[in-house]
Amino acid sequence: MRISDHFTLEELSVTEHRDLIDDNLAWAQKHIDNLDRLVVIALEPVRALLGVPMHVNSGVRCPELNKIVGGSPTSAHPEGRACDFTAAGYGPPLEICRVIYSSGIRFDQLIWEGRWVHIGIARAAEAPRFQVLTAHFRKGQPTTYTPGLPP
Repeated sequence: MRISDHFTLEELSVTEHRDLIDDNLAWAQKHIDNLDRLVVIALEPVRALLGVPMHVNSGVRCPELNKIVGGSPTSAHPEGRACDFTAAGYGPPLEICRVIYSSGIRFDQLIWEGRWVHIGIARAAEAPRFQVLTAHFRKGQPTTYTPGLPP
């Protein structure tokens, strides 16, 4: 099902860990309004900004899958308000984060996660926080975050 010119429901319901659970498409359909908003507010503007296709690593995911993959209990992914992606044709994820940060796109949260970019939008009745973070991964440890992007 096409949500916009460049994004489909199937694409936004994928995850790198799809083999762990198989209800992501059903879960995605429950959150189609948020996915529509995510595409309009963030993904299509980012696609236009970058001028190249984006590869979705993880979009909407059910709470069980979110827990399995180590997602935050407060993650926007289970509500269909977040997407992790890369855009190899543009450049590395840190460069993508920098251009999004300075673009005026109304994101709620932008996280440089090393190998990918996380972008999320606010709930419908809330103003975006424009929160920018850098994720730090340590084997066997919970992910930690620091404000901002590295120099």
